[in-house]
Amino acid sequence: MDVTTLPFNRFLGLEKGASSSGLLVSLPPLPQYTNHLGTVHASALLAVAEAGSAEFLLRHFGDIAEYVPVVRRLEVKFRKSARGRVSARASIEGDALNRLSGDLRTKGRALIRVSAEVIDEGGMVVLSGVVESFIPEPGPPPNFGRLLLVTSPTSATGTGWERTSWYAVQRAAWEALLLTLP
Repeated sequence: MDVTTLPFNRFLGLEKGASSSGLLVSLPPLPQYTNHLGTVHASALLAVAEAGSAEFLLRHFGDIAEYVPVVRRLEVKFRKSARGRVSARASIEGDALNRLSGDLRTKGRALIRVSAEVIDEGGMVVLSGVVESFIPEPGPPPNFGRLLLVTSPTSATGTGWERTSWYAVQRAAWEALLLTLP
């Protein structure tokens, strides 16, 4: 999988970093990434950090290809204003990849915390944080085939309440995600 080809990342224009540079992904210096102050928007920096953590997992633990990590928590500190190209680098503590591998083997699922930094063109750290990802068992979630009906306060029939298929939306999202995987 290439994180830069995911629909949102492709929409943003994320670029893959050269493996020799230690930079995982970057955003080019374009005006659409700026905020009202003329610096890189906080949301753009968060997207670079999150994609960098995913790219780190792919580069250092390639055999999780059948697993799909899902961001569970993102904790960051904005350190400086950023201008121009911003790039991500990432790391993990000690033997986290070994624990991840063991948890996937024994439990079929795992949590992992990836430290991420976003740097500007001058190499200054503009954001630092931790991306915690949950890696569930491969395949559709349990009870995926069941249809869960919930009521909605919106009404297409004029009754005020109608039965809607929440799980059908979840199934469609899962199928769309599976189409993006290699």
